[in-house]
Amino acid sequence: MPSGGISVEVRDNVAIVYMDRGENRLNLKFMADLNSAFDKVLSYPDVQAMVTTGVGKFYSNGIQLTWLLPAALDVQLEFWHKFSELQMRILTFPIPTVAAINGHCVAGGGLLALCHDYRVMRTKQGWFYMSEIYIKGRFTSGMVTLFKRKLPSVDVERDVLLFGKRLSGEECARRAVVDAACEQEKGQGLCGDGWV
Repeated sequence: MPSGGISVEVRDNVAIVYMDRGENRLNLKFMADLNSAFDKVLSYPDVQAMVTTGVGKFYSNGIQLTWLLPAALDVQLEFWHKFSELQMRILTFPIPTVAAINGHCVAGGGLLALCHDYRVMRTKQGWFYMSEIYIKGRFTSGMVTLFKRKLPSVDVERDVLLFGKRLSGEECARRAVVDAACEQEKGQGLCGDGWV
């Protein structure tokens, strides 16, 4: 049940991690709380899968640059280290993971979604895109490797990484960025009633 923070709910052996902090911008506190939620998921012996989702308009709007850029160099380095660890944790999570992309999924948020085993996205709300091209950002070699493994083709990589193209849920499904796109219909959600 969403709480204004990061919370875990278990339904039918599926743990749902709700990110409910507005735009769900990534910073050290957000990532520490997300890791704590993952620890909680693993504390349930009967859980067989984990779903992450946002609440409202955002799955995640990426890194909180207004916090990171003016931070001291040691804080920036710690952030990038923790961000890499979080990606690796999702990639190697011991149970299947699903990113239920409820809304905008941008830059660092898109990277987190790509780390999941499966991705589903709502059809009529949100964009998936990498905004780095618009802010003259750069991808690390690890990020490029992730894109090459998780994006299905060179033309999708080009559109997402070089052109910063915004993809709707329908286009993400058509181009295999996500495994499925679905409408939000009460009673027909990913895990029962509602979206999740």
